[in-house]
Amino acid sequence: MNLPPVFTILSGDTNVTDIIGSSPTRCYLFGAAPQNTPQPFVTWQVAVSTPENHLDRLPVVDQDRVQVDCWATSPTVCIQLAGAVRDALELHTHMITKLNMGKDPDTNLHRWVLEFTFWTGRN
Repeated sequence: MNLPPVFTILSGDTNVTDIIGSSPTRCYLFGAAPQNTPQPFVTWQVAVSTPENHLDRLPVVDQDRVQVDCWATSPTVCIQLAGAVRDALELHTHMITKLNMGKDPDTNLHRWVLEFTFWTGRN
């Protein structure tokens, strides 16, 4: 199974890495961020994946709805990160949702959620 190139795109964009770093790039699959990861950082996941079905063959592409969460201790930095992530990913796909989630009570971090649609080829 192929994943959309979220990490590749974000780690290759200097506007994003100026905020989340590049060594390491603090962009993680959902649930994979190490405990006590320095802020700000990004998590992402495929929320929904729908195959482009055909009657005569297997699907060759999936439509993936990707959720990208931007996390920071400061609301200002969180908004800057969300803008940089949006601009980087919209060069490759379409953003479909932007939500200000406020401050997460468990982590005490500010969070913006962005959702994008990717067409991910199957290999």
